[in-house]
Amino acid sequence: MRQIKEIMRLRYELNCSQQKIANASGIARSTVKDYLMRAKVAGLGWPLPEEMSNEKLNELLFPPKANKSSEEQTMPDWAVIHKELKRKSVTLQLLWEEYKSTHPQGYQYSWFAHLYRQWAKRHNVWMPQTHKAGEKVFVDYSGLTVPIWSTNLRDIVFKAEIFVSVLGASDLIYCVATKTQQIPDWIESHNRLFQYYGGVVELIIPDNLRTGVTRAHRYEPQCQLTYEEFAQHYHCAIMPARAYHPKDKSRVEKGVQLVQQRVLAPLRDEQFCSLEQLNKAMAEQLELLNERYSKTFGCSRRTLFEEVEQSALKPLPKTPYEIALWEGERVNGGYHVSVHRHYYSVPHCYVNKKVDIRITEATIEIFYRDERIASHRRDDTPMTYTTVDAHRPEAHRQYAQWTVARLQAWSAGIGCATEQFIHELLSEPKRHLYQKERSALGILRLSNSYSDVLLEKACQQALSIKSFRYDSVLSLINREKNKTPPVGASDQCYETPDHNNVRGPQYYH
Repeated sequence: MRQIKEIMRLRYELNCSQQKIANASGIARSTVKDYLMRAKVAGLGWPLPEEMSNEKLNELLFPPKANKSSEEQTMPDWAVIHKELKRKSVTLQLLWEEYKSTHPQGYQYSWFAHLYRQWAKRHNVWMPQTHKAGEKVFVDYSGLTVPIWSTNLRDIVFKAEIFVSVLGASDLIYCVATKTQQIPDWIESHNRLFQYYGGVVELIIPDNLRTGVTRAHRYEPQCQLTYEEFAQHYHCAIMPARAYHPKDKSRVEKGVQLVQQRVLAPLRDEQFCSLEQLNKAMAEQLELLNERYSKTFGCSRRTLFEEVEQSALKPLPKTPYEIALWEGERVNGGYHVSVHRHYYSVPHCYVNKKVDIRITEATIEIFYRDERIASHRRDDTPMTYTTVDAHRPEAHRQYAQWTVARLQAWSAGIGCATEQFIHELLSEPKRHLYQKERSALGILRLSNSYSDVLLEKACQQALSIKSFRYDSVLSLINREKNKTPPVGASDQCYETPDHNNVRGPQYYH
């Protein structure tokens, strides 16, 4: 208005031409002409009346257009428009087309979109991001903790962490108290949130906390292996928020604030002795929060969830994810890896290789370059071994097969005396089992060097003299062997054949 007043002063008081006024004011001559024409139509002269305000001058120079019909001025319900935009595949163009079908003289698309953006700016809850139904859930921990007391209410045992999640489209909030922020509690909280919502979203948006994200990166962040496996189980993806960009997860930032104000604050004077008590009390306050009427939404979060988002969630898998922890270790020279001080075997060809170990409540799985090379039933007995025979080298397998039962079976196949001798040997109390097994193996292998008959006779004689040593049995075999005449021997003297190559006794005299 100040510029228009200056144009009128230059024209009516100083009688300047339109071109000079344009040059002086720095605007186009056509604009100067338009302003002067509007002033003439409005019957204004110079000087203006003292009581003339800028608002009144603006109304006289720029009067509203002729009244349109009520149908032409129909304003869309922007709250409904925004709610519909949360549905999958719904666009602002589609909603405008539906609006035009019922209001043919209504706003054109460009003005329709402009009015929607202006409305959204006045409703900050809607403005930051538009999230499709069933697309995202935002997760984080609350900064506040809740003390868990001992049963006598004298000491604080630990301070419970508060896990918070918020759905992107309906803002439905979930929270649960956990003992720590470690992987088992982190994953179990995610299992519970999907059970609470009754379905699965497409994307999980966490903060860059170490529990879930091992390497923060703007474009390709790296998630913890257990967290990635959890996402694969539920057929969803993890997209951590950018570091130092809280607006990327503004939904959960607001959700954390509401949980602190509406869930934790009402419980501030209560003392809890267990997580179960705390979670039960929190669940009651959480339902009141989700059922609370919101002026911004025009309904409660629970109602908005049931109308918009519940049907868009993917169904839950048949079983929840079983928490599995991952560790990395190098295979030792004995082709075993240690998990909680218990040793599990892997194929001997992977000695000194770096492997990944997946640990669940029931099983231990070992992977090399994403290929599973061994699987065992979990056994937490410390300093013991779980070994698969196929993992051993051939020589080790052969050695491991020499058990007491096999030695006794071998001796029974040679003869009764040998069987009794081995039984007596293995029953000898003064020697260690390993010593007795080694002696028994050496004695039975004498049947390979001599014969079963000689070994049977030697064992029979050893039983009579009660000598259960390898040397004794070998000596008895050699004695028995010397008593037996060589095959083909006779009492007649052997005559040397007459041959040119045979020198006679006279050659040596």
